[in-house]
Amino acid sequence: MAGGRRNLPRSTPMKPVPPADMRTKPGSEDRSWQVPCLQHVLIPDIPRDGELFFETLMVVFVCTGLGLQYLNMYRTIWWLPHSYTLYAMNLYLIDTDVTGFILTLLCRRFLWAVLKHMSLNFLPRAAAQYMYLTSRILVLLTTFSLLSWFTYQIFMKHHIVHILYLYYLIVVYFIIFGLTMEPFLDLIPEYSKIRQGTSVTPRPIYHACSPSPEGIRQEVEVLKGDFNVRIKQSLFNALMVGYYVGIIPLFFAQNTLQYDTFWVGQHAVFVFLASMTLYLVYCFPPRYCDILHRAALHLGTWSRVDDRRAHISFNPWNREQLWSRGVLTKHSREFYRCDAPSAAAEPGNAHHERFYMLFCNPSGAQCFILGLQVCAVLSETLLLIRAVEWYQLISGSILLFVNFYPLFKLFRDYLILCKIYKAERLILEKQAPAS
Repeated sequence: MAGGRRNLPRSTPMKPVPPADMRTKPGSEDRSWQVPCLQHVLIPDIPRDGELFFETLMVVFVCTGLGLQYLNMYRTIWWLPHSYTLYAMNLYLIDTDVTGFILTLLCRRFLWAVLKHMSLNFLPRAAAQYMYLTSRILVLLTTFSLLSWFTYQIFMKHHIVHILYLYYLIVVYFIIFGLTMEPFLDLIPEYSKIRQGTSVTPRPIYHACSPSPEGIRQEVEVLKGDFNVRIKQSLFNALMVGYYVGIIPLFFAQNTLQYDTFWVGQHAVFVFLASMTLYLVYCFPPRYCDILHRAALHLGTWSRVDDRRAHISFNPWNREQLWSRGVLTKHSREFYRCDAPSAAAEPGNAHHERFYMLFCNPSGAQCFILGLQVCAVLSETLLLIRAVEWYQLISGSILLFVNFYPLFKLFRDYLILCKIYKAERLILEKQAPAS
């Protein structure tokens, strides 16, 4: 060779993928150009709670948690022979207006779920659209009317500071979600065409195996926005349940009332944890997690390479191409290596890296939530063992029983997803071409 022998690069990177009509056919010599076709492993049809069942469950949970907190505060010694009361609680000390305000605010979605279920399943399409919109307006008017009435009654009996306690999280709602009522009624975002008048049935979110890198990135942006809304809804609504069920009754308690501060405090904490787990299990079912996982596989990821020697071989990053594992590219004056079977992500994009890290294996997030739930159940069990008062045994055992339901669902989902994604990872490793 003229000019002497050239130094070969230490690693020969894969070339960018050409258009579909120019790709190397199977059996030819240049197979390293091809991006492997991602074949997703199908997950079984895991049962999940419907919206109406879940809202009914939350109504029962809210009423139970609020009743147990009142039991912790207003219990009596009714079993003594000379006791002046025949009931286990001093019911006359409970402020019914505060109770009505709490139940109206926390159970608003149950009424909406009932009316929406009737509109979508028992009415013809022409009447369903009208009933859907009418029901939404009716629920909002009913909720705000009841909240206004209870607020007026509370204001006539208490100081204005107590009104601020009641509306503190409502103000936080408008700070987080803005001036919109959709998150107030719909826990999961609905992608329907009702505003165009073509359909009233909510369109579920789905994954499309797009061959276009730009289409993959757009899908990831949609899924990322949907995920952020769901996580905000789960955490905020769990905070609302813990605040209004566990803390608000304490603000409206009589000054002369004596109660176990530690016990009512731990009750509020465990109500918050239990409601958060219930919301997370409902908002992030296995099928939805698998959609995020499939999008993350198509998105791929890059790792930064510190080797900047002049003889390194690389390809300039092109947003219109898919990249295969081991390819070296240069973007924004940095070198990157593809660390996934295929990559449509932008090198150095923190949002793409975070999305891939979270959902390349969703069973990791499931394991984390399962660990929190196990810790909560164990803590409740220890407190129940150390409890000596009768009301503590009742409230602790009922709250512990409620926590077994999300614990079962989390454990089941984790076992299924862990085994499926482990098998999928082995399949992808066998299909991956040599770098």
